[in-house]
Amino acid sequence: MRVHPFIGAGENRRQQRQAARELLQASRAASYARRTGTPGPRAARAAELTEQITAVHERSP
Repeated sequence: MRVHPFIGAGENRRQQRQAARELLQASRAASYARRTGTPGPRAARAAELTEQITAVHERSP
């Protein structure tokens, strides 16, 4: 179900976005990340840690 193109297409966009987040059980951060297409701070940090962990595993015997 693709709802996101229709979110915010009305007079009271804030209320519509809030209702859609509640319906989809999504956090505000998740909806903003979806709109902007950029990962949030937590996702960026997780990617950094994944790279570090992978490097450590590759160096270990």
